[in-house]
Amino acid sequence: MMEIDPPHFSNKDEEIQYWMELANQLHQRKEDTERELEEFQENSQMLEKELETSLEQSEKANRELRQRNTRLATEIEQLRTRLDQQTIDCAAFQAQAHDLQGRQDQLVKYIRELEQKNDDLERAQRVNMVTEEEMEAKCNLAIERNALLESELDEKEGLKVMVQRLMDEIRVGNGVIGAMIGNNNNNNNINPPLTPCTRILAMNMIGDLMRKVGLDRWVCMDCKRIKCSCPGGKKTNSTPPAAKPSVQVQTPAECNQQQPRPAKC
Repeated sequence: MMEIDPPHFSNKDEEIQYWMELANQLHQRKEDTERELEEFQENSQMLEKELETSLEQSEKANRELRQRNTRLATEIEQLRTRLDQQTIDCAAFQAQAHDLQGRQDQLVKYIRELEQKNDDLERAQRVNMVTEEEMEAKCNLAIERNALLESELDEKEGLKVMVQRLMDEIRVGNGVIGAMIGNNNNNNNINPPLTPCTRILAMNMIGDLMRKVGLDRWVCMDCKRIKCSCPGGKKTNSTPPAAKPSVQVQTPAECNQQQPRPAKC
């Protein structure tokens, strides 16, 4: 409380008047203070209500923010977990991509090797086809040659049989001729001997057959025998196949001129 220093009064009335005025002032001040207090209380209540309302709103907003924060924290944790999983998956995918790239490089290299081998095989196949065609042509030619040789061989075999038969017949004929000559000599030359023309014709037929068969190189040029031991026969065996013995064919008139006349008794 403020201290009031009372002034000096000259009489009681001034003092009473002073104290009454002072009391009125204090009373007025008291009323003003009470009125201000009431206004202040009212304002305080209003402010308290407003603050309570604002506090409730702030608490509600805070609760909502906490819930949202919790939800966001959960989402962040989930996103962090997904990020870690995606990082692991990305690393696995990168390793798998690296492995696939290596396998692709190996496959490309293997494909190139296969293409090179395929080219080599195609080249070898073409060479084999050409060789096969050449071998087939040679085989066909050899088959034709063998067929010709077989046909010639069959002809030669037939001719050999014919020559052998003729030679047997000639041998028999020579024996018969020899016997006839002996009988003629014994019978004082009653029948005439075999003429040289007949012998020459028989030798010409035998020579033609032997040339066809290919036995002319085994015939002696001197004695006209096969596989003889005379020098002329050895020379004939060593002569090439082109040098064939030639026998001159004579007509019956020439044979009659060269035929010896029988001696007169």
